[in-house]
Amino acid sequence: VADLRRDPEEKVTDVVEAVTGETTTPSPPYRKVSTRSSTQTSSPKPPGTSTPRTGLWLAIGGIVVTIFVGLTVALPIWLTTRGSDGVAQGPLGLGREVSLLTPEGYDIFLDALEEKTGSYEAFSVVIYPGYAVVDVPVDSTSQRKFGWYFNGDWRESAGAGTSNDERFSADQIDGDVVARGIKRAKARVEEPTNWYVIVEAPNPDRDNACVAAYASNKFSESSYVLLRCDGSVIEQR
Repeated sequence: VADLRRDPEEKVTDVVEAVTGETTTPSPPYRKVSTRSSTQTSSPKPPGTSTPRTGLWLAIGGIVVTIFVGLTVALPIWLTTRGSDGVAQGPLGLGREVSLLTPEGYDIFLDALEEKTGSYEAFSVVIYPGYAVVDVPVDSTSQRKFGWYFNGDWRESAGAGTSNDERFSADQIDGDVVARGIKRAKARVEEPTNWYVIVEAPNPDRDNACVAAYASNKFSESSYVLLRCDGSVIEQR
């Protein structure tokens, strides 16, 4: 900010005009006052004007206030919904971290799904450590679906639509199978940073695969493992 300082002998009219775009009444010239005088007089400024330094501090203050307000709102939410390794906590973890991609976490999801919809039926389930996205049937016969997002609490995800997938019961897949698939996928990638599982009805065109586990790292290197509902591995890359 050293370049913001001005020579006391210079007028500030040009600065005010450059900022406001209007011609203002120039300030009276700066007058030196004897240091022996007990009373000093200062040059009055036109009302409503400010120096560049004042504007700078106002801008900095506005930025600080914005950051503070943002952190005040966002940080508590982030801390109560995320843990290390992207794991959900709070309502989902019952006060501790629980990944949905563990046997315990998958059971929590199944219980929540049954409580929310009255059954375990779904067209597809995509599970990350801290949340799941599930397409559930709207009725007992059609392909109509509704998308939900779960991270301990439920909220609408993709909304209403139709699905091309077959409906299945999510409880026919054990949480151990989900955890086993993720463990294999992560082991095939160096320092994985992201992983998830897709659970669907057994696909006869893919040797009855019903679980697909994926993992990737910051270099976009990835792997996947296909498993049957009983946990037997069909393919891994």
